[in-house]
Amino acid sequence: MTFNDLHKTFAIALTMALLAGCGDMHDSHAEHATGQPHAEAATTQLQLNHGAKWRLDEHTRTQFQIMHERVSSAAASKELGSKLQQDVDQLIAGCTMTGEAHQQLHLFLAQLLPAVTALKETGDAAAASQVQALLVQFPQYFE
Repeated sequence: MTFNDLHKTFAIALTMALLAGCGDMHDSHAEHATGQPHAEAATTQLQLNHGAKWRLDEHTRTQFQIMHERVSSAAASKELGSKLQQDVDQLIAGCTMTGEAHQQLHLFLAQLLPAVTALKETGDAAAASQVQALLVQFPQYFE
């Protein structure tokens, strides 16, 4: 198994953990885990809510602010990656979002999680730049 295969497998596992870890949902996460189309979220690309930003719950908003501040004020390192992973874990543990906004958040996290993992494993400046770029992009879609 190559590093890229391992990286993809880990990203899929993290995404599945995210799907399973979100709080009390009106939609069954079993639908996500089986890959069945979701009636509310047929899209696989991050998009706006009919031209408007998606509304976040307070917990999610706070966790993203923490991550953005952390990346903005620290040099690339494995330690930064580990702290960001803890932030993501807290985000997932406190997730209460539902509906299409929740699905759009999942699409965003599917991009962010591999970048955080790469930073945690390598401490590489390129990985830190990727995380930072994604966190800068985040407010374009969510409020």
